[in-house]
Amino acid sequence: MALREQLGALLRLALPRACPGCGAQLGSEAGLCIRCRSQLRPHTERYSLLSPGPVPHLVSLGRYQGPVRRTVRALKYGQAREVAEVLGTALASAIPNAWQIVGVVPVPLHPLRERERGFNQAALLAEAIADTLQVPYAPKHCSGSGAPSNRPS
Repeated sequence: MALREQLGALLRLALPRACPGCGAQLGSEAGLCIRCRSQLRPHTERYSLLSPGPVPHLVSLGRYQGPVRRTVRALKYGQAREVAEVLGTALASAIPNAWQIVGVVPVPLHPLRERERGFNQAALLAEAIADTLQVPYAPKHCSGSGAPSNRPS
């Protein structure tokens, strides 16, 4: 275990924190307790508004309820940045090799929201996914300046 990881584990033990998914004490765990991690159900979705047919096209952690909902909200609104690594790693585990991912680009966050939160949660997730898949993380490819707009002309 690297020195940084050891120091992080010691700090987590010394400064008790609640699991954002259920409120139980985390102890030396980072991000989520073991029980909440076990409730993450990473899988590919075949049906959504993004695709007209039943084709695997996105990855999900399960229904947006219970611990999953509380954890996502803690990341977005509660400054629980360390859950991004847990969630990103789980999401990456469900990405099929057939998709041949060559890089990960985060979804842009409106600058006002990023200033309010102090970070971009999508960027944290994307970085964790890229690390897990061992592919480049490319945040510069989604800046608001010069990028084509999704809005109709």
